[in-house]
Amino acid sequence: MFVCSRLLQIPRPPVRDSLDNCFWSIASLLGVAIILIPTLVVVTQRSKHSHDQATLSVTTRNTDDYQSNSEYYQSLTNVHDFSQADNLRLDRLSSPRFHPTNGKSIIYLRRQYHMPDLRGSTTTLHWLDLETNKNVQLTQPIWGKHDTQFFWIDNNTILFLSNRASSGLTQIFQLTLPVDLLKATTNYIEPIQITNYSLNIENLLVNRQASRLAFSCQVYANLTIEETFARQKTEKDSGRSVYQFDKLFIRHWDEYMTGPRHHPFLVSIERQTNGIFKFSSEPIDILFNIDSDSPTKPFGDAKSQWSFSANGNSFAYTRQYDETSAVAWSTNLDIYTVDLSMSRQASVCITCDNLAADTDPSYSPTDDHVLVYRSQSKQGYESDQFKIKLYNGSNSKITLVDDWDQSIQAVTWSLDGQSLFLELGEEARNVIYHLFDLFTNESLTRLVSTVARQILIYGGLLMIFIGMFGSLMIILIFSRNPLNQNPCSIYITVNGILSFLFLPFYYLPNILTFGFQINLLALNTSFCKFQMSYAIFTVTSSFIINCFISFDRYAISSRSARIRSLSSRKMSLYLVVIGLVSAWCFIGLPAAILFENVPLGSNGSYVCTSKSTMFLLIAALVYYPILEGVLPIVLAIYFWYLTRKHIRTLNNQQFIRRFDTHITRMFMFQVIANAIASVPFATINLYRSLTIQVIRSEDQENIVQFFRVIAICLFYIQYCTDFYIYIITSSEIRGQARRILCCWHQRWNDRVVPDEKLFIDEYSIEYKNSYNNHEEINILIEISTNLSINHALHVNEKLTSSSMSTNNNNNNNNSCSPLQLTTSYSTPDG
Repeated sequence: MFVCSRLLQIPRPPVRDSLDNCFWSIASLLGVAIILIPTLVVVTQRSKHSHDQATLSVTTRNTDDYQSNSEYYQSLTNVHDFSQADNLRLDRLSSPRFHPTNGKSIIYLRRQYHMPDLRGSTTTLHWLDLETNKNVQLTQPIWGKHDTQFFWIDNNTILFLSNRASSGLTQIFQLTLPVDLLKATTNYIEPIQITNYSLNIENLLVNRQASRLAFSCQVYANLTIEETFARQKTEKDSGRSVYQFDKLFIRHWDEYMTGPRHHPFLVSIERQTNGIFKFSSEPIDILFNIDSDSPTKPFGDAKSQWSFSANGNSFAYTRQYDETSAVAWSTNLDIYTVDLSMSRQASVCITCDNLAADTDPSYSPTDDHVLVYRSQSKQGYESDQFKIKLYNGSNSKITLVDDWDQSIQAVTWSLDGQSLFLELGEEARNVIYHLFDLFTNESLTRLVSTVARQILIYGGLLMIFIGMFGSLMIILIFSRNPLNQNPCSIYITVNGILSFLFLPFYYLPNILTFGFQINLLALNTSFCKFQMSYAIFTVTSSFIINCFISFDRYAISSRSARIRSLSSRKMSLYLVVIGLVSAWCFIGLPAAILFENVPLGSNGSYVCTSKSTMFLLIAALVYYPILEGVLPIVLAIYFWYLTRKHIRTLNNQQFIRRFDTHITRMFMFQVIANAIASVPFATINLYRSLTIQVIRSEDQENIVQFFRVIAICLFYIQYCTDFYIYIITSSEIRGQARRILCCWHQRWNDRVVPDEKLFIDEYSIEYKNSYNNHEEINILIEISTNLSINHALHVNEKLTSSSMSTNNNNNNNNSCSPLQLTTSYSTPDG
């Protein structure tokens, strides 16, 4: 009650005066604001409009506005002290590149700021002759236009990035230089636009052959370039800019991570008849559907983090694992390689075993399988020392100058691929070290392994040509009269067909795999199954048919008519069918079922092999050492012994001596060829199968690969030499070959010339009525016509002895009647 009364007794008029004063003050301020706000808006808009006009004025084509710094300083008449304005006016020169062939000139970039207001800049391409010191500005300077990342393709062609496109986006351009730049009359060269994408191209790399290039665009992980542009346009037109973040990073350095990623695109290019390059294939996003950047943000670029191999068929790049929030605290970068010689090949990680940073791959300019890169060893430590590692195409990696305590900033190869230039910071300076003789201390085994690969490549390609020619000649010779009447001709013809198909279908992929190290067998599982089953089937079938040939020689030399009857065309056909079906059912089909692409380690590569331990054990202990190694040689020697034993029971000593020399020579060549082909191959495969779980050092692996490559090369000799063994040991085969080759040029000697002499092959056995042992005549003739594979009679006239016809009736199932002597005639068609 006391308080209330005190409050009620407070005088009211002074309070009312204060309220009135406040009211009028507020009203006055509001009036001033109402008047001034429109004025400020107008002034601001005018100022903005004036700024836009000023900006537009310096970004248009500037014939009057542009003045080079050299022209500016030459126009000055007074000397003045160096000032900040002079510092800003200085040209920024960068990225010099030597002439690709003679090195007598360079092209470089020059950036110049608009003076004196600094309201723009321009970057242009310049050419400098190092011998005369003459300089030519190649592209026209336009404020706001910048030429970047150029590649000198050949004497007169340059590919580069520029935002000179009518869309204002950065695209790929081509610059064609005149033959003599110093005598060119035009001031600038007009660039030709190569691409016209809806997004900026931000990185560019061209291989040495100018057959492929890589470029990057910022795309969404699961969208193409055009799909990304359509999505961005839709979001922009909606007027909304709301983003949902479900993982780190949200913001990295000065950029919000709103979805688009730097993805490398690989594409083939070709020069058109007018000299302008174009894309000859669709660009492939090698990181499609992967939420990751390459080059990495914010400092990565194509020059340091991408690399093409020397032949342009492999591509290496650095990527970061942005798929999860672990990227915020992880320093892990990895290097991946892509084989471009085959379509849609998956990337293979070569540094996944290191959880620290691996970056900046650089292929050797001379060796397609060697690259160097910078590597850290301490996980999660950004300031860790960068060392140089060398990768040679296998899983082994060599650390160069491991005991050096400097951290390498950049690596550049010498032109000969034998040394490196290392850039690093030292005592507040950037210095360059030259690492000489990079491969001098490298083990000799790697050099030997490389030599073996070259032998396989060039020797193998030559063997394919020689072998296919020989196989084709065998097919033609033994499918013609009179040799096609011989039962053994069926075996030889089938063997020729197998060899003719085997060389290109299996040997050529092996040359690519072990010579060029392009693993075609790992292309896909179906190709792996086909190759392995086809190879095993062909090798086994050839072995079986060679056994049939050896048996046929033995059969026709037998004194037993029953055994000789086994040498017939009908029996040959039966045996060939049975042999081929057996080889496929018991060998080829199991291989097709059991072989598949098996992952090799954790780097994403595959090897074509079998998961069945039992199958591999049988191959190691039985197939390679016995079926492909010892057994063919043993059987050849055994049947040669039996055949020779049969022949020596005959009474015609002159024929026995001549035949013994002939057949021994033929068997000797075949045994030597089989031994050379089979023994090394079987031995190295047996060793590799028994030591498949053994971890070998690099030198040991190089030694194994050396012997393996040599063994592979030797193994295929047996598929190339049959024809040449036949023409060495048989004059009849030589004659047939000459007739076939001559008929390809001309058909001459179109007359029949009788030969009064009766002969059986080159032995020229004269018919004698006084020869009493009809059984031995029977055997001699049959041996000469059937046994030697390569001997036949030109049947034009039959002389049948009545005294022999009785004996002949017992052998009427034989393919060649043993008592048919023939008179030889030389005819144009053989």
